[in-house]
Amino acid sequence: VEKIGLPENVLIALPYLPWGIGLVAGLIELLLVPRSEPKVRFHAAQGLALHIGIWGITAILGFAGMASDWADFGNGIFQLVMMICSFYWAYKAYQGKPIHIEAVDVLLKMWKSSKYKT
Repeated sequence: VEKIGLPENVLIALPYLPWGIGLVAGLIELLLVPRSEPKVRFHAAQGLALHIGIWGITAILGFAGMASDWADFGNGIFQLVMMICSFYWAYKAYQGKPIHIEAVDVLLKMWKSSKYKT
């Protein structure tokens, strides 16, 4: 992608990285990547929606963890699984393979219909 100065496969993989890296990368890409790059923007939006969903579920399990040790255990398992999946999706994206995460479709549809999209 000429405007950013990074190869397309790198920009597509970055939003899927775990630990907030993907969240920040997806947000920056949505702000900086031109609309003429729909593939990069799709993956930025999907990665951003994924991280928002992960954050939401982690927050819910964190609150539930105040009442139950099982919720803390479930939160740990969830975070571990999401970290592994994030690396897997980033690797697939880097290779140029298609990634479609059904669970974030609702968030993407909300973003597409929003007047605030970039």
